[in-house]
Amino acid sequence: NAHHLLFNLLGLALIVELLMEDWHGRDLMAIIFVSALGTSLCLWFCEPQLQWYAGLSGLLHGLWAGAALHGCFAMRSKLHAAALLGLAIKLAWLNHGSGNLPVLPIAHVYGAISGLAWALMRRMLTAASIRLE
Repeated sequence: NAHHLLFNLLGLALIVELLMEDWHGRDLMAIIFVSALGTSLCLWFCEPQLQWYAGLSGLLHGLWAGAALHGCFAMRSKLHAAALLGLAIKLAWLNHGSGNLPVLPIAHVYGAISGLAWALMRRMLTAASIRLE
């Protein structure tokens, strides 16, 4: 609903402003693709009983996780480390829904896993290309 969408858009604005300050289009498109695809595949294969999912939340959590981990790798930033810790706390204790809003908490977890996978893949590819040069 509109209320849930508003919360997602506010979260997106905060993530982009705080964690993705100097990002280029290629990285942004890659993390969006990996997070959306990863969330969808995890839901498809791990939640076969699921009849619906129309949220932005999985992608949002993928952006949060991937941008935070990437910032930890690239800048050793305390802000990015705090963002990762905040995400872990949210997923562990605060992922039980949002009042009357229809929330699928497992999508948040799958999104975060997908974002972390993107950051790890990017890190490995970057390290491999440095070794080849």
